[in-house]
Amino acid sequence: MKKTVTIFLALFVISLLGLPGAINAQNPVDFGIKGGLNFATFHGSDSDYETLSDYTVGIAVDISLPALPIDIESGVYYSHKGAQADGGSVRLNVEYIELPLLAKYNLGLSDLLNPHIVLGPYAGYAINSNARGITFSNVDSLEDFTNEFDFGLMGGLGADLNVAVTTVNIQTRYSYGITSVFDDGFDGDANNGVFSIVAGIMF
Repeated sequence: MKKTVTIFLALFVISLLGLPGAINAQNPVDFGIKGGLNFATFHGSDSDYETLSDYTVGIAVDISLPALPIDIESGVYYSHKGAQADGGSVRLNVEYIELPLLAKYNLGLSDLLNPHIVLGPYAGYAINSNARGITFSNVDSLEDFTNEFDFGLMGGLGADLNVAVTTVNIQTRYSYGITSVFDDGFDGDANNGVFSIVAGIMF
């Protein structure tokens, strides 16, 4: 698993390093940190899942495109997803390394305040999963049922506040998983659905 994660992240970093040069070496590339809250559950399943709240944190990158009000927003995030069941007595936790690749449309309200819309795909790699409040027979953990990869779509609204040489960023976004979190041995119809509130500082 560790080897797969390393290759996955290495390919992503290489793509980030090559993208600015492919666009235009004169265009700014901003890096920063972001973090916030995930309000996660599963959609698509017949089971009655409830919302689970936890956090997400990561390194963000924002690449401006020439002569267009559109940026490319990406990064590497640790994202804690999952759901609750049985009135909150069962907690299903799935932790991902997540890589979004979003088109960021800037509305350009002013030099100080820039509202924006983000939309694009994301990919996630499950690094850990566990269940609390439930006991499985003949297995050690929820990892035996968890699919390694998660793919989906992400969209949201946000704003950039430009302060001196930094930019304060806040977003609300929703991630809609299109692949199953688990295999058929547990709940092959459960897909991730996550509402997030994130904030960060870009340099």
